[in-house]
Amino acid sequence: MLRFGNIVDLDSLEVSGPSQVVLDLQNKFHKMEQRCNRKKEEAEADLASTQRELTKEITTNTNLLDMIKQLGSKQLQLNKQLDSTGKQIFDDNEDENQKRKLEAKKNSYRANLEATAQEIDILKTEINLYKKKGGHIYTKVTTNRRVAHLND
Repeated sequence: MLRFGNIVDLDSLEVSGPSQVVLDLQNKFHKMEQRCNRKKEEAEADLASTQRELTKEITTNTNLLDMIKQLGSKQLQLNKQLDSTGKQIFDDNEDENQKRKLEAKKNSYRANLEATAQEIDILKTEINLYKKKGGHIYTKVTTNRRVAHLND
């Protein structure tokens, strides 16, 4: 047989082709390549599954954090409400104290007013006594009034 213008012996061609050992190694290589591809696909499937689980857990954790945030703000609001209620309770006590103080002041003013009214009554009584007696105090007051009216 001619090849590129040279004569090639067919026996040497058979010998020069791949040997049985080479064919066995190539077959072994293809089997190993297939096993590796299967393992790779299994690992990629596991990775995808793990990523889905991770995404699911991240979503769950995010929801939990949102709930914690809402509950925290609600707790702050309830604490403020509780504090304001406590202040109202204590303010009521303070208001009662202030009311008592104001009532005490009012009572003292009333007592002073009654005492002043009694003094005025006593002075009116004394003036009436001086009028009846014809005392000099009354005459000066009445004469001053008469003089003031005479000038009119």
